Amino acid sequence: MRFFERMVAHVGLAAIGAVALLWGVFDVWVPGQADLSRVLGFILGLMAIVATYTWTRLSDTKESLDAFRREITSLTERIASLTDSLDSRRDSLTMREAFDLAYLRCPSSGRVRIYAVTSQVIQQNLFAHDFQIARCDVLVFEPANGEKDDLRENISSVVRDWKDRYVRRGIGRLEVRRYTDFPTEFMVVFDDRLVLWGMYIIDPVDRTGVRYSKISFLGALGGANRNMIQDFIEKFDGLFDLSRKEFSSQD
Repeated sequence: MRFFERMVAHVGLAAIGAVALLWGVFDVWVPGQADLSRVLGFILGLMAIVATYTWTRLSDTKESLDAFRREITSLTERIASLTDSLDSRRDSLTMREAFDLAYLRCPSSGRVRIYAVTSQVIQQNLFAHDFQIARCDVLVFEPANGEKDDLRENISSVVRDWKDRYVRRGIGRLEVRRYTDFPTEFMVVFDDRLVLWGMYIIDPVDRTGVRYSKISFLGALGGANRNMIQDFIEKFDGLFDLSRKEFSSQD
């Protein structure tokens, strides 16, 4: 109905403009008829046609803006639904779900701390999102000499990826260090706002063959959580200070 009303209004206005324009053009160019009223008719005809064109464009623009607003509203509702769903399972998230939720909460961070055996899966999920990080500190395992060359090479490969890709992935400053004690847990700390944390499931025969548990998501929503996040930060910083520097973008 709205489309029909718009069409009738536009056609009617255009018709009025066309009649006035033709009347003005015809009479202006007939000898002895170029009086003021005919000139005004010509001008009014032009104005009617211009108004029709402008009205049509503005109507189309308004409809486009309305459609855009509806899309934004729908997207916001879907994000809120996803956040609520993930929040309800914050102690049993997959790595991908944990990073999806982290990106919704902290797309930009001043400092991100990462502690893991290799950090490969963490790196993949971090790089899969458009995080903007001013400083990223990565702490990975350093196997002893002669211990599991395949693990050593895997860690070295991941470290190379960090060095080669950090600028393109929105990281301003990167430092990678190695620690000789085998990690039993992993963590990703975004400023003092949230932590992704989980335990490694270690193979009793081969301790380098590890899997990780479901991930817990800890957000700074209250005093107790903030204190726990600070505990993670202090633990990481203590290990980081004792570890061997592998790479620093500041050097």
